[in-house]
Amino acid sequence: MPDDAIHRELVNGELIELPPRDIAQAETSNNIHWSLSPFVKSCRLGKVYIEAGYKVTVSGRNWIQPDVSFVNTDKLKREAGKKYLTGAPDLAVEVISPSEQPKHVFAKRKLLFREGCKEIWIIRPETQTIEIWTPHWRDRELHEGDTLSSVLFDGWSMRVADVFVRFA
Repeated sequence: MPDDAIHRELVNGELIELPPRDIAQAETSNNIHWSLSPFVKSCRLGKVYIEAGYKVTVSGRNWIQPDVSFVNTDKLKREAGKKYLTGAPDLAVEVISPSEQPKHVFAKRKLLFREGCKEIWIIRPETQTIEIWTPHWRDRELHEGDTLSSVLFDGWSMRVADVFVRFA
């Protein structure tokens, strides 16, 4: 994988190039990070990242870069000193851009769960909805009046409307 500024992922050997995130996508990712990261830090659960790179499989044919991700403390200790984290994060958050193809989203979701991811949030700014996926099914779909929460973060929640807040 080239080490440049272009957002690339390698899923099942297929190179996927995505344009840089637009402002709405960046703010959506930031809103989640700004809410979740202090909670995770104060509870010493692990770390929350924006666009961290993961070498998902040892074969090197799967590299992903979720918009936001969470890795628990135990895994961080095992991965200490590595340039990229290996395996799947505990949580992967994907803010879907209009250019992303559903087949790539599906392939990434399947790969991440196969490699141990516990939860995936698919965020769709165009419809302002959030899909919460667990390893075997879509757990729920959230809309503007709902509250985002997770079994991974007992005691944390965020209004869905706040996920999509744009700052002028």
